[in-house]
Amino acid sequence: GTLAGSTDEFCLAVISMTGVDGTTPVGTAVTSVPALTGAPSTITVTVGSVGSDDLLVDFVYAGASSDPAVSAGADQTQRTNELLGTTNRGASSTQLGTAGGVMSWSVADHDFGRVLGAVAFKPTSGAATTRAKGGLLTLGVGV
Repeated sequence: GTLAGSTDEFCLAVISMTGVDGTTPVGTAVTSVPALTGAPSTITVTVGSVGSDDLLVDFVYAGASSDPAVSAGADQTQRTNELLGTTNRGASSTQLGTAGGVMSWSVADHDFGRVLGAVAFKPTSGAATTRAKGGLLTLGVGV
């Protein structure tokens, strides 16, 4: 794709899984982009139609004038949490389907905004499992 503007930054968290259905690998993705003013420090999404053997994966991005420390919600296993430059942060987590599908993050500072997205990975038979801890890839481009 083409990047426009003076500065663009993209984040991608990667994990490896086994046992994911090859025909219908994921459910419906959900996102939340709360307003800046009056927004609570916790950002939450609820993934619908979560099976007990599903593996939920989320990613949160927060931008601020200082390090926007983030922490994963209940029943989530943090996979990545990286400071991007000096004022933005990207982090990801997983959660077992038995936890119900609510994914949340506490964000200490978010004066430039934040966004959270999550999706359930569907198993072939039995439970999908993570094979390895993920990594975070950050691409920064100035025009």
